[in-house]
Formats: sequence, C-alpha cells, structure tokens
Amino acid sequence: MAWPQKVLRQFQLVPPNSDEGAYCGPWNKLLYTLFPADSDFTVVPNFQELGSTQGADFLISIDVYIGNKPVLLVELKKPNNLRYISRREDADMQLRRRLRDLVRDCPIPTMYGISAFGSRVCFYRLSTVPGSPINPPLIPRDLEYVNDVAPEDRWNDNVLDVGGEDKLRQVVREIFDACSNL
Repeated sequence: MAWPQKVLRQFQLVPPNSDEGAYCGPWNKLLYTLFPADSDFTVVPNFQELGSTQGADFLISIDVYIGNKPVLLVELKKPNNLRYISRREDADMQLRRRLRDLVRDCPIPTMYGISAFGSRVCFYRLSTVPGSPINPPLIPRDLEYVNDVAPEDRWNDNVLDVGGEDKLRQVVREIFDACSNL
C-alpha cells in the first residue's frame, strides 16, 4: 500500500541540504496518517536543546503516545549527516538514551524507536522487561582504534520505498495490536 500523495509531496517539498527541522512537517504528516487524530494516539513534536560547546544543538523528535504513555519515538536528523560516523554514533546513542529513559512508562511489551536521516531509517526495539537489550545491538566503541559503532547500512530502509514503508507499517500494526489489549 503506497503512501497518500499528500504525504509524499511533503517529503518532496523539502529542499536539498535542509536541516532536520525541515523534516518535522513531512514526518508529522506521515505519523498522523498512521496514527489518526481521531484515534487514541497522540503525535507530539518534541524539541530539546542538547548541551553543546559548538552552540545550539537540538534533538528534534516526534513521539507517539497512547493516552500519556510513550509507544514510539522518531528522532530526526539531517540527511547529509548520514555519511559521518560521528553523526550516526550521536543519533544512535541519543535514541538509545531516550528509549532507556522512557521505557518504564511504556504500557505495551515493546517500546519502539526510529532514527531517521530524512526518510532513511533505522528501527529500534526495547522490551519493557527490565534489563533487556536494545535492538539493533550496541556496537562498543574501541578506545584505541576508529570503529564504526553505528554502520551506515543500519539506515538502509527508506520509508518512501516499498520495503521501508512495509517495515514501518508492521511496527505500527504491532503497536496497535499491543494497545488493543489496554
């Protein structure tokens, strides 16, 4: 099932080399397509200033709640930054930290996360059972050698392509199914 043209158009309207803020509108529209306003879900844009010695650095996310409980986090990043090891590592660690912070409030068995560089995504899952690992697995940083702790191919899915759309719709089905038991 293809996205509605109005959703695709929002992504197409984002100028090349735009920052992550430019993707807030398209992602918001996409998530409202999946979690309609007349459902029990609420889609909430979230802007947090991160500590930075380089000036203002923001974490832009769009979170999905059932009632006031988080079920899905989507963190947005500038597409051009996907090529940088350090930016992927930052994106990976930020999402892992937020999942760990919010999982105790998640009312369903799995807390879901998506790290998005534009429309390219990496899907995350964390069981609400204490002590569970986050999937995909963490790749430890080597203190002596440069290693890629967040390989670029983790973001191989594009939500605008059939395969990425199918994976996103599967996550949403899992969330709906789990929430139907609440």
